[in-house]
Amino acid sequence: MKATYAFGLDYTGENRVRRLALELGQEVPIGYAATQTPPHLSLKTSRSYPDFDALEQHFERFSRTLAAQTFTVSELCLWRLENTTIAYLDVLEQEPLQALHQRLHLELKALFGDVHAELDGPPFHFHIMVANGPLLEAGYDQLERRRKILWTPYTVNCTALQLIVAPDDYTFFCYKTLRLA
Repeated sequence: MKATYAFGLDYTGENRVRRLALELGQEVPIGYAATQTPPHLSLKTSRSYPDFDALEQHFERFSRTLAAQTFTVSELCLWRLENTTIAYLDVLEQEPLQALHQRLHLELKALFGDVHAELDGPPFHFHIMVANGPLLEAGYDQLERRRKILWTPYTVNCTALQLIVAPDDYTFFCYKTLRLA
């Protein structure tokens, strides 16, 4: 079973991301697979762990060391990955998140050995996924034009830590949410 840790957004942030997903999906058939989980800011790439109970215990300890945080969403971006297009919101504060990503990676490594996953490390780019799915070239071009419409950066409040799991490697869901102080 794959798992990852993520910052969960407050209701205002969740609602804003869901509305954007709906608007994009009404314009082009991008897909709503990203909406299986609450809008979130992943702290590490998902990967399999040998002992889920130990992971859950670490998740609970880790959450107690964090406080609610605010981040700036700078723009809507598109990323092509094989036959999938991912629409996501770029997060400006990459440096403090990189430090947290590194800390999480080191703590999990101490418990489980090698926990590196593709895209972990300094290339890890923090974002909030809005929508994803297969998208034809015309749809991609339409989304590309849409994302260039006047965009105003805004802040999102991350008020929870989420443990997101994928029991079958394809279906992700939020297994546990803990509120941050």
